[in-house]
Amino acid sequence: MNRKTLIKLVIWTVIILIVAGTTVRLIRRFSEASSEVVEQSTTVDVGVVSRGTLESLIDTEGTIWATNAGSLYSENDYKVKEVFIEIGDHINSGDLVLTIDTKPLFMQIDNLNLQLIQ
Repeated sequence: MNRKTLIKLVIWTVIILIVAGTTVRLIRRFSEASSEVVEQSTTVDVGVVSRGTLESLIDTEGTIWATNAGSLYSENDYKVKEVFIEIGDHINSGDLVLTIDTKPLFMQIDNLNLQLIQ
């Protein structure tokens, strides 16, 4: 065998080994992926269908639109000091909507306390 033939033989052997190694690696990867899919399967309970009351809880988010809108009035005459929301704002239970001017209220309490002292 001459030197050129030997070099060609070595090169082809290396190429064949690389292709074979890549093929084996791909086959192993696909077999591992398919075994992972099998491991992730879900067990399903099967039952008999019958009539009865269905109770379920649905947890979801959405927008609620009022069918009836109204105004909110107080029996007391207090001035609004500051409003923290605007029309169309989303509010939650416990959110601060507005504050009232409490200065006249505290002045009235102080006057009543003075009357009690006298």
